[in-house]
Amino acid sequence: MATSKRSRQSLTTTEARKSLPSLVKAAARRRNPGTSLRAHAVEIAPRGEERKALLVPEVDIEAAEREIAELRETLEDIELMRIIEERMVGRQGTGTPLADVIRELGQEDLLEEPPTA
Repeated sequence: MATSKRSRQSLTTTEARKSLPSLVKAAARRRNPGTSLRAHAVEIAPRGEERKALLVPEVDIEAAEREIAELRETLEDIELMRIIEERMVGRQGTGTPLADVIRELGQEDLLEEPPTA
């Protein structure tokens, strides 16, 4: 069997076609995500193309999706805090009460008193 100059992580389409079942099985068996989306990915490089395709284990995609969702929530929280701060300080030096800002943002449920035991 001829030895390829490429590592197992970077294959031609011909090499990938021959080993696709084992590549897919190995990707599907991964239980822990890698440190990045590319950590466990196998590159498949079509001849004559500059760009490559990646075979990425589902566990890595799920981890990346969770991280993206968390980052989006953080950004939304930061933006909300910025809006609240801006409204409370006011443009003319006169602030808007926090309760009014919360109502303007449609978050009235935040103003409800928690049930007491």
